[in-house]
Amino acid sequence: MLLIITDGAISDMADTKRAIVYASTLPYSIIIVGVGSADFSAMDALDCDSGLLRDQDGHVAQRDIVQFVPFRNFEVIVIFVVAVVVFVSRDVCSAAEC
Repeated sequence: MLLIITDGAISDMADTKRAIVYASTLPYSIIIVGVGSADFSAMDALDCDSGLLRDQDGHVAQRDIVQFVPFRNFEVIVIFVVAVVVFVSRDVCSAAEC
């Protein structure tokens, strides 16, 4: 699992998508936590809840491994931790074919 804490800036979206598509072939999860009041639309684009991520070359992720969580939406840290644990356990179970 990779935990990324960010203010919302992505310097190279094409490379980021390519890396995520590649990582989707591995038993790997990426949790992105957005802090502050920035525009997190780029993070939402990586968290493909409505389909699988596609990179610039047309390669499609094998599964959704990114979960974006805007920290400002959670008033109690316990809710944040539960959301992260649920996503990770779902992903680990999926990778292990539970």
